[in-house]
Amino acid sequence: MFRLLDVKLEELDDWNCCGATSYMSVDETQAFELSARNLSLAGAKGGGDLVAPCSACYLVLRKTQDYVAKYPEIRKRVESSLWAAKLPMMDGVKTRHPLEVLYNDIGAKQIKAKTVAQVEGRSGDLLLRLPGDRPYYEVDKPVRQTRMEELLEAARNPHGRLRPEDQVLRRLADRHDSRGRRAPELHPAEGGGAQGRQGAGDHLPLCQFNLDAYQSEIRKREHESIEMPILYFTQVFGWALGGDFRALGCSAASREGPWSNNGSPRRRRSQPMSKLNGDIRIGVYVCHCAPTSGTVDVMEVAKSAADLPRVAVSREYKYMCSDPGQELIQKDIRENGINRIVVASCSPLLHEHTFRVATEKAGINPYFVQMVNIREHDSWVHQDKAAATEKATDLIRAAVLRVASTSPWKKGRCSSIPTFMIVGGGIAGIHAALTLANAGKKVYLVERDPTIGGHMAKFDKTFPTLDCAACILTPKMTAVKAHPNITLWTLSEVSQVEGYVATTR
Repeated sequence: MFRLLDVKLEELDDWNCCGATSYMSVDETQAFELSARNLSLAGAKGGGDLVAPCSACYLVLRKTQDYVAKYPEIRKRVESSLWAAKLPMMDGVKTRHPLEVLYNDIGAKQIKAKTVAQVEGRSGDLLLRLPGDRPYYEVDKPVRQTRMEELLEAARNPHGRLRPEDQVLRRLADRHDSRGRRAPELHPAEGGGAQGRQGAGDHLPLCQFNLDAYQSEIRKREHESIEMPILYFTQVFGWALGGDFRALGCSAASREGPWSNNGSPRRRRSQPMSKLNGDIRIGVYVCHCAPTSGTVDVMEVAKSAADLPRVAVSREYKYMCSDPGQELIQKDIRENGINRIVVASCSPLLHEHTFRVATEKAGINPYFVQMVNIREHDSWVHQDKAAATEKATDLIRAAVLRVASTSPWKKGRCSSIPTFMIVGGGIAGIHAALTLANAGKKVYLVERDPTIGGHMAKFDKTFPTLDCAACILTPKMTAVKAHPNITLWTLSEVSQVEGYVATTR
């Protein structure tokens, strides 16, 4: 968006998220130190303005600056931390929000002059969550926020000032439904928030994510979907300024712009998933397995799974791992075109191989099988049947999403490097190095101190026999030095690891 407005922003390397995490409530001092690190990195670039794209980061950065200025003890700790990291103090940096930059530095007049695509729609088609409840008046007025409205009007948005009923997302961050999920206003049955609207815009990326994610809850609970684009406010302006929707990070739903002119968002009633996404047909199989069925309502779980996306078949059976249970899966693969399998039963350690072999015999890739452990992970650790049943349903939903995105795997062989590196030359590292070396393997033993031995070398006697520590350790240290298969590197540390299992370097 800023590039389209001829404003150059330089990305700050090695940025640390400082707002949408929990550490401010866990350890406030560390939170200040991490935020100060961002400010210090910005200062090292020559000072100036630091534009925080997220309101949460903006809040914590400003709070850090204020507290460091007001409280000497906090400033002392922050300075000590920055000094240890060889970073300059964070003075001389101004933290700013993108909306404030857009409003004060660029202005509605320039936005209007550069607008090439109108953000069209009937009055009320656009839901906005305006930037309220944030400190410092630079971003907007504390009570009646108007800046985003004025900028949207400059982008030829016909809404003018939004009516109070159009601002149902203003207090969204403080409202949750009974299950702790955000954004009940999106559902027309819960207050009419999204009825007839074509999109929602937000100034906080985390709330944008929550709004988008809640649409799947509508599909789950109401079997109805409101296909509404949820956009960050810079995407709205970027599109109006002629930006490509993909470059702006907009989804395919926004291909014709954030909002089309054809009225309400598209809504569809759930169909049997065998009619949707024809390339992927998932079969869900829930096992009663005596210990499980006592706590989990298997029948209800199987019924709920039938309504999940891409699920063509959902069944329950007494013992899925038995021959009849495996034959049930194979029959569905042949007759119903099932090409992905989710089995909800016991631990994968017991029967994952069983189900992979069964599906491979039926002609599909054995790695298209996903197991859900509703026995050890659910039934055995819960007494409340309703809660255990709901948990089993959630676990299966996650497995369905995962198996739907799984790519076919093939077994293969690759050459390995029969060489080992052991990091740390304590007694454990020494013993491991000698064991491998005596088995004929080449070993590199890396120790950051001048000599190996570790803490044991500092002891007089060892527990429980009270034997002399040096008497045990010294022969092993000598053996490491003399062994032809061991290369010892002291005063050394690992700087980089590349490759993957069996080819690591």
